[in-house]
Amino acid sequence: MWTASQFFAGCPALEQDPKAQLQRFIKQHSGKPVVCVTSGGTAVPLERRCVRFIDNFSSGSRGALAVEAFLQAGYAVIYIYRANTVQPFTNGTHSERALQWLFEQATERQDASLSLPAGSAELVASAVQRFKQVHHESTLLRLPFTTLFEYLLVLREAALALAFLESRAMMFLAAAVSDFFMPWQDMEEHKIQSRSGPLTLELQQVPKMLGELRQHWAPKACLISFKLETDQQLLLQKAGRALELYAVDAVVANLLETRKEEVWILQRSNTLQQPQRLTRPPQDDFIEAALVARIVEIHQQHIHALT
Repeated sequence: MWTASQFFAGCPALEQDPKAQLQRFIKQHSGKPVVCVTSGGTAVPLERRCVRFIDNFSSGSRGALAVEAFLQAGYAVIYIYRANTVQPFTNGTHSERALQWLFEQATERQDASLSLPAGSAELVASAVQRFKQVHHESTLLRLPFTTLFEYLLVLREAALALAFLESRAMMFLAAAVSDFFMPWQDMEEHKIQSRSGPLTLELQQVPKMLGELRQHWAPKACLISFKLETDQQLLLQKAGRALELYAVDAVVANLLETRKEEVWILQRSNTLQQPQRLTRPPQDDFIEAALVARIVEIHQQHIHALT
């Protein structure tokens, strides 16, 4: 099984090193809590000049909505996100829905005016106002990725930079990280040709980076991980195992089919705690505001425990 050091030694270099950006951002906001939110799926390329790849399911909506909630709670946010996924201040809307709205405007209206659905004007105005404030205060740093290699390289740089803040730093790891990968040195340079017949791939297990985060990269940061399953019997069992193995502060566990309506929060503690079930409040369109409110409480407990 590959170690973290072996994995990073074999990674292709990032096109742009985010280290300087991260250091400036953290220095600017060193007086407040800073959270790194990760979001979206990680693509596993099968060729160096990638045409084919294996991907993980994720729209990025949970991470994007969580970013908004953390900003509202007074955090500065480092947002490590999959390129072309849902973004903050879009009300959880994917670009495909935005394109559908543009199509309706183009086909149903004869003039250059725009018509927003009932209630949407207020949502758009509110989103614009909130984004203007964030832009003015420079409290959001966006760092995109596409591949698994890019994601883990950027994550490592963010965590190492955040270590400076000690307990005031938090990692909110909502990205859907691939469990398997094709090592860079084992890849074909060009597109795999179909004329060669059936394709057999031997993938390697991705090293577990939660342990690296806890032990080496940002040991005093509050560490929140996620566990997504399709089998409820496995969900809490595997989430509890993450608490034990990697000493994360909390695990947010959710089922694929009900992830937008309910989650379970398992918290590390000296006493045995039952998982806390959190459901979407009836008055809210999304569960993320309630989830982030609880995570902020956990972060405050973490800060107090280390001061």
